[in-house]
Amino acid sequence: ILLGGKKTKSVKTSARRTASKKAQEQDDPSLAGHSTHSMKSGDSSINGDAASFSDDSSASPVEWKLPLVDEDNSEPQSMEQELQRLQALQSYFVLDSEGEDQFDSITGLASQIFDTPIALVSLVDLGRQWFLSRVGLDATETARKHAFCAHVILNKHKILVVPDATQDARFQDNPLVTGGIKIRFYAGAALVSPEGYKLGTLCVISDKVRPQGLSDSQQNMLHEMAGMVVNAMVARRNRMLKQDYQERLQKVTQAMVETTQHLDQTKTQVQQVLDRQSWDMDHEDTMQLTELMRSLEVRSKICSATTRNVLLDVVKAGPGQS
Repeated sequence: ILLGGKKTKSVKTSARRTASKKAQEQDDPSLAGHSTHSMKSGDSSINGDAASFSDDSSASPVEWKLPLVDEDNSEPQSMEQELQRLQALQSYFVLDSEGEDQFDSITGLASQIFDTPIALVSLVDLGRQWFLSRVGLDATETARKHAFCAHVILNKHKILVVPDATQDARFQDNPLVTGGIKIRFYAGAALVSPEGYKLGTLCVISDKVRPQGLSDSQQNMLHEMAGMVVNAMVARRNRMLKQDYQERLQKVTQAMVETTQHLDQTKTQVQQVLDRQSWDMDHEDTMQLTELMRSLEVRSKICSATTRNVLLDVVKAGPGQS
C-alpha cells in the first residue's frame, strides 16, 4: 500500500482553481493563515507560525497517511516495511535528543549555499517529523501528514524539488503553505541509512518561488550534504554503543569481582572458625563446616571461571550486541 490517501499523476492544478483560491483569500484574509511573522529572503531567523508546526504527533496510522501522493514517482510501502524503517530510525538514538554542533553546522551551511532562510535535518517518525537540527525555525516538529519530507521517503528519487508549492496539488492546501511560514520553495534530499532506509531529509525551504528549482550540480550538492548528515548519525551511534558497551563491561566485571570477594571472605571466616574451635566442636559440626569449606572453594572456582567466560562473551559480542 502507499502511505497516502488520494493519488495524483499531475502535481499541478488548473489556473482557475488557483485564481479562485486567491480571490477567496482576498475576500477573507483569514483563509490565508494568521502568522504574525513575515518571511523575507535571506532572513536566517524566520520562525513562522510555530503553532502550525506543533500539530498533534500522537496520530493514528490513518491520520499520518499523506492526503495526496505523486503516483508516478512514489514507491509502494507496506506497513511491515514502514515498521522496519521506524525501527531503523530508533536504532540511531537521535529522536528528541539534544542538538549537536555537527548537525547544526551542516544545516547552517546548507542555508547559505542554497540561499534559503530555513534549513532542516528532519527525521520522519510515526506521526510526526522531528527536527534534529534547524536553522530559521523555532518549532521542533510538525505532524507527519503535513510534512513535505514525508513525501521524500516515498519518492523513487533521493531528492524532491518543489519550485512552487502553491501550484503543486500535493501541497497547495497544506497549512504550512496557506499559513504559518508560507512555504513556496522546497528541496529535500533523503537521509539514506547504510541499511538502505530513508530516515528523513536534509531540506532547504523558502517563502519565495523558484521556478528554476535546483540545477543538477545543486541537487548533487544537497545529496552529498545529506550523506554527511547520515555519516554523522552513524558516528554518533557508534560512540553511544561503544560507551554503552564499556559501561556494561564494567558492570559485569564489578559484579563478578564482588561475588568472588564475598565467597573468599566467607571461606576465610569458615576457616577461622575451624582453626579456633575445632577442639571444642563435636565431630558432626566439624564435618559440616569442612563440607561448607569445600563447597565454598568449588563455588569460588566456578565463579572465577564464569567471570572469565562472561567477559569473553561480552568482548566477542562487541558494542550493541548483548
